[in-house]
Amino acid sequence: MNLKLNEVLPKLLYALITVIITVHAFVFYSVYVINGESMKQQYKVEFVLDAVNKQGGIYMFGTYLPIWAVILIEIGVAYVLEILVAGPLAFKLASNAFDPMTTPKPIFTSAIICSTVSIMCPSMSFLASLFFYPYNIGFYFLTWIANWFQLVCYNFPFAFFIQIFLVQPFMRQLFKMIFGSMEEEDNKKKKEMNNMRDMEMAVKMNENSIKHYDTTNALQLIEQLKKEIMDCGNSTLVDESLEEQEIVEVRID
Repeated sequence: MNLKLNEVLPKLLYALITVIITVHAFVFYSVYVINGESMKQQYKVEFVLDAVNKQGGIYMFGTYLPIWAVILIEIGVAYVLEILVAGPLAFKLASNAFDPMTTPKPIFTSAIICSTVSIMCPSMSFLASLFFYPYNIGFYFLTWIANWFQLVCYNFPFAFFIQIFLVQPFMRQLFKMIFGSMEEEDNKKKKEMNNMRDMEMAVKMNENSIKHYDTTNALQLIEQLKKEIMDCGNSTLVDESLEEQEIVEVRID
């Protein structure tokens, strides 16, 4: 039980910190980068935060909520999605493409990151298109789908590059400092598993070679028996022919 907790807790903590950093980055990206200029022009202010305060917060669920409330809601949703869906599925996708035992760790980790982004970005954009839909104009299915695709186009490049070059490198360094000994133990376990795997492969190869050797010997014995039978048959025929010749000669005499 303790071993399972030692394995699960770092993963849960890793996912939580990753989600917290990513959500803050996306709120900044959405509010300041994408909508910042339009909000400043609309409310005729110099700073985006002043525009947010003037409109009463961030539009969500058909009303305006404080930024901290939006961040908390997105953290909760993203964390549940990461733990229950994206994390396990991303590992399976990466494992289908690369062998986790033989693939270098940076390559396999990058494969997991790419798989996670490919799952989380469309999923969170799908939910965001519902959370931030302008319900005051009425709900239209095609408008919602268009908003979803627009969010995916906005979010995917940002999510990919921020995870590859910023969030995940930072998280790996942070967890090396905190759980360095655990990583060494994981590496030892992987080496032991690789050694066991090599031993199993060697045993299987030996078994196959023994089976092949036995089959070859059996075939050789069968061939020898065939030759001996043929030789015995030929010698019998020769003896019979000689006896017939003697009988004929006696009759002639």
